[in-house]
Amino acid sequence: MKKYFLFLFSLLILSCSKDEESSVQESIVPVVSDIKTTEITSSSAMLKWTASISDKSKLSFKVFLEGSLVAENVTSSFLKLENLEELTKYSGKVVASSNKGKTSEKVYSFTTVQAPSPTGFEINVNEITSNSAQLTWTSSTIEGDSEISYEVYLNDDLLQENFNGTSLLLEELESFKEHAVEVVAVGSNGKKKSAQSSFKTLGVPPTSFPLSVGNSINGLEDLDPYGLQVTWTPPTVEGGYDYDYNIYLDNVLVLENLVSTADSYIFEGLNEGETYTVEIVAKALNETETIETITFTTLTHPELTDFDVEITSFDSTSASVEWTPSTYPEDKEVVYSVYLDGVQQQPSNTYILETNYLIEGLEPNTQYEVVVVAVMKEEHFTKTLEKEIVFTTDYAEHPTLQVTEAVLYTPESEFFAGQLFVKFSENIENINISKFSAGNISIDSFIFYPTSISSGIFSAEDYNTISMDKTGYVHVVDNGKIYKINFDIVEETN
Repeated sequence: MKKYFLFLFSLLILSCSKDEESSVQESIVPVVSDIKTTEITSSSAMLKWTASISDKSKLSFKVFLEGSLVAENVTSSFLKLENLEELTKYSGKVVASSNKGKTSEKVYSFTTVQAPSPTGFEINVNEITSNSAQLTWTSSTIEGDSEISYEVYLNDDLLQENFNGTSLLLEELESFKEHAVEVVAVGSNGKKKSAQSSFKTLGVPPTSFPLSVGNSINGLEDLDPYGLQVTWTPPTVEGGYDYDYNIYLDNVLVLENLVSTADSYIFEGLNEGETYTVEIVAKALNETETIETITFTTLTHPELTDFDVEITSFDSTSASVEWTPSTYPEDKEVVYSVYLDGVQQQPSNTYILETNYLIEGLEPNTQYEVVVVAVMKEEHFTKTLEKEIVFTTDYAEHPTLQVTEAVLYTPESEFFAGQLFVKFSENIENINISKFSAGNISIDSFIFYPTSISSGIFSAEDYNTISMDKTGYVHVVDNGKIYKINFDIVEETN
């Protein structure tokens, strides 16, 4: 009996011990002692935690983000949170569970950073034509060297997307128009950076309009300088833009802004036998131009034949001008004008038909220039040829004093041998003789008498010259005025 009681008591103690052990095990709870967030980016973060349980049993975890379960049955102590928004504050919790179903949790929070954006870049448009342009840009980069693609817009229309190059030829553009371009750099994170530019396509220049040379006057040859005309067929301009012309002759502007309806231009003042270059520029309102040129040499008309002019006679107040005839082919009439020191002598708007003319009203001892102009007038042009001659009028004759005798005595004479003796009609004691000439020989030394003068003895050569010519003159000064007295010489022996 005693042994049986002891057995029951032992059995009761053992039963109580097992119940206590079981109760203790069921009360063991996991502990999440530390939780932190690292490697935070704009779209992800690494969540790490530390958890334990006293019985060393395995734990599993659930992760909640913003109240939503994002992972369960996690056996590791970390989890990468992805697909997050940039610059956003997030919170959540990690729940640890034991195999007995016991749990504990710990909360966490963090804020994502701003996502990196593509760097700025430059955009350029060049090689612009009337219907195309070359678009280029510098490369954009992004932090982390993630891939960048581009979107290209022309006038707000998408031309390219997911484009990996940095140049694009823009084609089939409308001419003479402003165009807007935009290039958008797109990062793999969706971040964008854009650059804009604008350009204007060129206009289409006027079509060509070849030049030709003609003449505006019926009956004249095309290259006749009188009435020469350059003609062309007016060009057209794409888009219907108006235009006008600038006309140049040998690089000199002769007419500006000639209207577009014009198809010819008559040049004036061209010379015969000269080479000219005509340039016509068609300037359109679309800021383009077309240039046409033509080079030609004008023809040469015959010239008047040469002629000679001489003063056949003159005195102190008049002169007679005579000339040989000038002629022109086909017996065209040639007429003349006479000018004295630049002043026309015949009545205005008249011509001289003869080949001589008497000029009167001259001043004594005065130099004059006479120009004779031969003129041949055709309907459309005039030919002229001028010749000039210079002469000096004679001195006036003395109103009373004359030479009554002029004798050249031969070398064999007894008196005044080899000398010239000149006798006057009046006493010359109060008159100054400033010049004494015979046979165009100036006699610088001579002897005065009351009514006469005599030369010295001439050399044989001078004597023979005077003997052959037998003319002479003296200049006398009377009351401050110079007079010329001519005389004829006779040769005698005494």
